[in-house]
Amino acid sequence: MGQADIHTSYTIAKNYGIKFYSFILNREITFFGSIKSLENKFDIENSPTKVFGRQDPIMTFSRVGRSINLTFYVPSASVGDAEFNLHDLNRLIQFQYPAFKKSGYANTISASPLLKLKVANLIYGNGSDPDGSAEDSGLVVAMTNFEHKFDFSGETAWADRPNSMIPMGFEVSLSAVVLHSHALGSEAGASALPDRDNYPYGSGVVSFDADPTVPENATPSLNDRLDAIGDATNQAVLTQGAAVSTAANNIAAAIAAAAIAGG
Repeated sequence: MGQADIHTSYTIAKNYGIKFYSFILNREITFFGSIKSLENKFDIENSPTKVFGRQDPIMTFSRVGRSINLTFYVPSASVGDAEFNLHDLNRLIQFQYPAFKKSGYANTISASPLLKLKVANLIYGNGSDPDGSAEDSGLVVAMTNFEHKFDFSGETAWADRPNSMIPMGFEVSLSAVVLHSHALGSEAGASALPDRDNYPYGSGVVSFDADPTVPENATPSLNDRLDAIGDATNQAVLTQGAAVSTAANNIAAAIAAAAIAGG
């Protein structure tokens, strides 16, 4: 068994396929390739406002944008696999184009070429099944860059035919902006995510125990939590004050009793 056979068999067995789903074409394709690099970038946007008498600016939060850069290599174990992979590469390129209202008129776009991207537990929709398909479990993305590369250096074999060259492997690089289909952040002091313990990556953790810093009977409102802390502090001060007052009264009574006894 060759290296490409072993790699393909392993990625299939582990369900490590790189999956794409097209909303427009309602089709899904899977590449059983090796990931060369995967970069997730989170752009946190805050608008600074400078005011008189304040050293630091007031930062007004705007959004958190997420983008993905992915590069992977697709090997082929046979000429048949090479033909199939090249066919799917054609499909993936076609996924990048929009839908039109009327055939032959490029100025009548009816739908943008949005995709779903799924790579095991590293790229998937939060709250969905990491073992699912791109259609069911993928992350909605809009491509911002796509390129592929054929190797003519001699390191990659080719299936040579008259007027036809089929690569036994190729590299794909892409960039995409994530379009979240679920709520992010927190609501009423609790996570708004479908599965907070597994965002953005599926860690295999079902659920963490309750936050040890938050009492089990704590109210979800942050203001209520602060009020509760303030009430507890005030109560502690009052209790301590009462104890001090009682002790002072006891001391005074003892002094008075001693004075009477001495007189």
